[in-house]
Amino acid sequence: MAKVLIIYSSQTGNTEKMSEMVEKGLKSAGVDVVRKKTGDTDASELLDYDGIVIGTPCYYGLMSADIKKILDESVGFHGKLEGKVGAAFCSSANVGGGNKGCTTNQLFYPGPNGAVPTLRYQLIRENILECEARIFLEKLLVAKPCPLPPALAAKCQEILDERTRWHRVGFNQATGDVNISWAYSGWAERAGKLFAAAGEAARAVAKK
Repeated sequence: MAKVLIIYSSQTGNTEKMSEMVEKGLKSAGVDVVRKKTGDTDASELLDYDGIVIGTPCYYGLMSADIKKILDESVGFHGKLEGKVGAAFCSSANVGGGNKGCTTNQLFYPGPNGAVPTLRYQLIRENILECEARIFLEKLLVAKPCPLPPALAAKCQEILDERTRWHRVGFNQATGDVNISWAYSGWAERAGKLFAAAGEAARAVAKK
């Protein structure tokens, strides 16, 4: 059975509550989990587990000092964490509280052991693929003459416009003007439409 260590820092109890939910989810998947606060954790314990999950409050876009201290101390066993699976979560006071930067800071921490492809890393790769698909369609649509059949061009333009509208909603959400959770906004369906349209457009251009 895989063994996972959850290390968390929590001053007000919010990150601790999140760690409890992470623990519950891992145990439901049949994983052996140990959950510990930073003050009760020694950096050497990282060596004893197959996976390491780190939770921290977000302070000005950065992890807490006690979390960073544990990561700094891992220099004592340079290279010995290679192959372990890592994940991270963080809490902040609001939507624009720096969570994304803080979590990325944890997963791509410039320590001695390097990084492994984690969920955050895979999401970044997926976003790059979406950007490439969007740019591909935009170049076709602004070309003179447009190499796409009129109906397909209109379809691609609508898909791009829909993504733009939702990204504007996302920016407004960060300022508190709207109250829509991006996770439930249908982003996966929009991404699927984008990739499908890019594939259809590529086939249409290849036929010419």
